Amino acid sequence: MNLVGQQQGVWQSLLTKPDSTFRIAPLAPDSDERDSQMFVAVYNQPFGHGTHATEKRRIKDSLNLLKQALYHLAPQHKNDPDSFRITENFTVNPSQNVTPMDNGLAVSPLGYIVSVVNANYTVQNSSGQRLMLRNFKQLANDPSLTSSFFDPRVYYDVQRDRFYMIILHGRTSADSRLLLFVSKEANPLQGWHVYSFRGDPYQRGLMADFPQLGVSANHLAISLNQFHQSEGGFDGSLLYVLEKDALLTGSTVSSMLYDDLKVTEKKEAFNMVPANAYDGYIGSNLYFISSKDRGGDGFYLMKLDPTKGIIDRAEVSAGAYSLPPDAIQKQSNSMLDGGDCRISGAFLRNGLIHFCLSTEGKSLRNAIYYGRVDPEQLVCEARTIQTTKDMAYAVPVSFAANNANRAVVLALVFSSEIDYPSIGYLYVDDQMKDYPLVTVYEGLSEMDLIPNELDRWGDYCAGVFVPGGANPTIWFSAAGVGANERWENRVFKLEGDLDTINRNFAVDHFEAFPNPVFQSLKIRLELQTSMQIDIALYSTAGQRIETVWNGGMTKGNNFILFEPRAKASGMYILRIQSGKSILYTEKLFIE
Repeated sequence: MNLVGQQQGVWQSLLTKPDSTFRIAPLAPDSDERDSQMFVAVYNQPFGHGTHATEKRRIKDSLNLLKQALYHLAPQHKNDPDSFRITENFTVNPSQNVTPMDNGLAVSPLGYIVSVVNANYTVQNSSGQRLMLRNFKQLANDPSLTSSFFDPRVYYDVQRDRFYMIILHGRTSADSRLLLFVSKEANPLQGWHVYSFRGDPYQRGLMADFPQLGVSANHLAISLNQFHQSEGGFDGSLLYVLEKDALLTGSTVSSMLYDDLKVTEKKEAFNMVPANAYDGYIGSNLYFISSKDRGGDGFYLMKLDPTKGIIDRAEVSAGAYSLPPDAIQKQSNSMLDGGDCRISGAFLRNGLIHFCLSTEGKSLRNAIYYGRVDPEQLVCEARTIQTTKDMAYAVPVSFAANNANRAVVLALVFSSEIDYPSIGYLYVDDQMKDYPLVTVYEGLSEMDLIPNELDRWGDYCAGVFVPGGANPTIWFSAAGVGANERWENRVFKLEGDLDTINRNFAVDHFEAFPNPVFQSLKIRLELQTSMQIDIALYSTAGQRIETVWNGGMTKGNNFILFEPRAKASGMYILRIQSGKSILYTEKLFIE
């Protein structure tokens, strides 16, 4: 299980100001022309995407030889069922004869789904009907962009009702560009404002890679890795910070540029992943989290105040993680690139940063490392999750109806000696217990597009939490392999319910009535065994408001009469807990 808790670090309050500030005007409006070439070819990206590519390749090659022998005649396993419901499941971006896909996903409250992959994006409604398909070359409308497009990202800003998309272009210093698209309205069909930034602004022979999109109340932050265009070695990270107000109107925007970012005095920041708010509602500051790409036993945090600079940084200790092997496929000698230990996704909820990455598990399996960091106390709780499959490129998505519950779903891709590249998810509850891997798309063929080389996997799953509902609901996307060795990019809607989320076999029955609460609340709690119980009232933001009961309860029925003190009318959370285990949560409306 490898569960590690109470690992603590110390913030270093060293202010880093921007290296330069400049203004950039938008490009000409995007063209409405619909040409016949809907796809721009994107070929396999070289493995040189890390700080020490040659050494990582040597380590992984030796692991692969041992792994292929170990699983040549491995036994078959069957997925266990889960009680969550997949209520939507459809194809988004069309299949392409290219690799990898590099998935991104954003969903608006109006039901517009924007899905991005290398070279193109689609707009669809929540039933899967395609409303638009365009490639990024069309959208950029810039004849000088003649190289490949790769590493797209998309985000829906619920505070400003706009979509943001980014994608990279070019693999040399001369043509390396970061393209930013801002929807003109909440409806992405109404056009986009287009901005273009240099991927190598100081012209040092570098190219940009693996962008990340961070959103605060008033600013947009875009982080980039930079690699030498010749040998592919990692050089450092860039961070663009842009004012939202100008972007939303298509005006000339003020940009602050941070270069040569360091997580410690001597260590360059690698792969700075923003911890965006789980529901899109965030304050003025942003946290970034970074891992050690070849493995280690800790993580780096940075805190950005967009108006001042990077105001804090820290190293947080955690359980060890290591470079994942490559993944095996059914009926194939070709393996899939397992990547490195970079963080593949993160979000912030109720004061905790949730994150995950790929690591090596037992018996040379690819496993998922999932953790929760308290950025104020600098305490990290983390664990390695392993199944009988090779799992990779997971993204964590909050899967709880209230802030008191820390449960997540990890959307991921997997393969094994009995599975073609497929799509699935893991549910991890409030106490970090994981449930069986659930398959949502079963691969149909192997992936072997590049002769005598490793194929990149269907890079990086994407996930979105749907706020405002009584039950937890998320959307996620990933790529499995369809027929004829083509990536199949699919979107899924996953819904839970409070009974599922709160399942705990220590509680046989729970009732709290009347609800809404007018003067008093009657609580009945039936337990399987006698135990110490804490019942408390919480705000929807997770703040403890009042203790209802704290003491022993006996096996069988227990009754409590609770009269709330004078409180503002509204929604509250009643939480029943024993020790560190949350047994039940219930929404209450107090009149």
